[in-house]
Amino acid sequence: MRAALETADAALQDGSVPVDEAERLVALNRLGLLDTPPSAAFDGVTRLAQAALQVPILCLSLIDQNRVWFKSRIGLGLRETPRRGSLCDQVIGSREPLIVRDAAADARFANDPLVAGPQHIRSYLGIPLFTRDRQAMGTLCAMDTQVRAFGEVEQVVLSEFAKIAEDLLSAKEFAAKSDGILQYAMEREKLFRDTFEQAPVGIVHTSLHGLILRMNQRACALLGYSAAELRELSIPSITHPEDLQHNIREFKRTLAGEIESYRLEQRLLAKDKRYVRVALSVAIKRAPTRQPDYNIVAIEDLSGIGTALEKASETSPQAGEGEDALRAARKQIEAREKSLGEAQAALEAREKSLGEAQAALEGREKSSGEARSALEAREKSLGEAQASLEARQKSLSEAQAALREREKAASEGRPALEARERSLSEAQAALKEREKALSDGQAALKERENSLSEARSAIEAREKSLSDTQASIKERDDSLSESQTALKERDKALSDAQHAARAAEDALRNAQEDSRGLQQTLRDTQAALRDAQDQQREAQAALQAANARLTQESATDALTVLPNRRTFSRRGEQAANALRQSRKAYGLILLDVDNFKHINEEYGHDVGDDVLRTLGNILSTQLRNSSDMAARLGGDEFAVLCFGDINEQTLHDVAERIHGQIGKAPLATPKGLLRFTGSFGLALSMADEPDWKSVYGRADAALREAKHAGKDRISFGRSPMKNVTARLRALSPPPAV
Repeated sequence: MRAALETADAALQDGSVPVDEAERLVALNRLGLLDTPPSAAFDGVTRLAQAALQVPILCLSLIDQNRVWFKSRIGLGLRETPRRGSLCDQVIGSREPLIVRDAAADARFANDPLVAGPQHIRSYLGIPLFTRDRQAMGTLCAMDTQVRAFGEVEQVVLSEFAKIAEDLLSAKEFAAKSDGILQYAMEREKLFRDTFEQAPVGIVHTSLHGLILRMNQRACALLGYSAAELRELSIPSITHPEDLQHNIREFKRTLAGEIESYRLEQRLLAKDKRYVRVALSVAIKRAPTRQPDYNIVAIEDLSGIGTALEKASETSPQAGEGEDALRAARKQIEAREKSLGEAQAALEAREKSLGEAQAALEGREKSSGEARSALEAREKSLGEAQASLEARQKSLSEAQAALREREKAASEGRPALEARERSLSEAQAALKEREKALSDGQAALKERENSLSEARSAIEAREKSLSDTQASIKERDDSLSESQTALKERDKALSDAQHAARAAEDALRNAQEDSRGLQQTLRDTQAALRDAQDQQREAQAALQAANARLTQESATDALTVLPNRRTFSRRGEQAANALRQSRKAYGLILLDVDNFKHINEEYGHDVGDDVLRTLGNILSTQLRNSSDMAARLGGDEFAVLCFGDINEQTLHDVAERIHGQIGKAPLATPKGLLRFTGSFGLALSMADEPDWKSVYGRADAALREAKHAGKDRISFGRSPMKNVTARLRALSPPPAV
């Protein structure tokens, strides 16, 4: 892809190339066909085209930035030629077919190696090849070493083979896009799986009865079990009996839809038979129909918070430093809470995007059946291309499964973030309690210092009294000894209090460092989630565009590009409703190709497809206005619905125009020109008809009458007022109404 972008950049800097050349080169490189080995599919097209036109040289070329590279070639030894001044470059530039009678006499191609070189090309017929988005990729060209005037018949024949080549290019383009979607899905699946396994809290999926289905490594480490051991347990079986009823009560409320989720403190039995104090956050994963599927349980260890509170209640920091540490801790907690809120919002938006992507993929899978059938019908004679398309379809299904796993992982990660946010709120409340306890300890310390000051004053007074009353020293020796012992005890208590204050200060510094580390982790997680959200939006846009294209293809016939039977039936229902509500009449023309089975057997199914495609073009050009509709109902059966100002005469006029154009449209085949005919059945809606199918029945009966009467004619179906059976009579032409 980097090479493609460099090529496109060079094209933009070259002022002699068209303005859309950069986009064309990117699309060409995306096909992945340049410098690849010969393909049986493309070679089959060139061989058939050479046999049909009876020319010595026939090639399928791809136009690169500075060269003409031949993907398939018959009768030509060169693999590539310079692009500038070449015959094929002229076709790409004009985006139109090119016929050159004598290239040696044309100054435009004097430097083309095919003309000036040993190949001595004289006559040339080239048809441009387009992708689905109308980017010109190359040419299908016929060449002769003799001066030759290619005519309209040869151009029509080569154009039909060019359409087959374009279908093969579209299949390659579709396969390349499918590979890209699959690769993206696999990368996103790995990201979500890593997020689940590396979450800082335990995450467990349980059945609606509490049986443990899946868990991450944090859950196993918290309780001491292995993954296999946890799958043999259930949440109720390891919950403390005193906590179980509260859990069951909240779960029933969630199951009934009264609350979305709940959080409570529980004691869970670890493998070493001790109960671990945790916070459980429980939510129910529901299907799109709101039916409960399984439980998502986030488990957060609370034992560390309890230990910190106990230490805080036993120690007292110094006054100024303790307050500063607490204020810093509070700010970090607030920042951490804000980061978690932003991460939760990003995760919710990401989950919504994944849901929309899954819906788009399901719609794409639903409508892909008809598109795949059309491609298989087109490539029936080209086995390698058909196998490639089936392989890419399989890749698309695997990509869809991968996206489902991604959505599942995203839904599992969301409760964990919610549990972490609630845990931080509780930690903030615990720190406030701790601040209060430290304030109380500070007041107690001040009181103890005052008491020590008073004791020192008393000792000083006693010493002074002893110096003044030396006579009574002996009597007071015992009292003085006791006072000295009490003083030593008070000094020891003061020293212990100072050590406790320093220990509390160290604990606060450690908590501050842990909070900073957690804040950095949350910032990194938030950045990763933003990147993932941007990538998901790009994937969603690509999937929506692909779904829109497939939806369009499901409403049309791939061969004739006309509306299909489903679209025709829906439009017929609308016409019948309009007739019942506002008395707006409508007309129906049914048309079958005469002797179509014989055409397929005599000329081959490819010629039969050409007949159907030609008839589709005729019907599209002969409609009266944009409100009329032509459709292919299946096989060789077509229909035309006419609306607005319509009566028997105008309906017959439309059928006559179509009949006349069919007679003017012979097809060039390897066996010569083929002229085909059609039989018509017409019917006009009546006010008392219950639905459009009765109009269809009269037109169908008229069509059968036209075929029985000798084919290649128009028949009209009518229903008299007092006769239930429609009366059909051939009209040539019908009387005006």
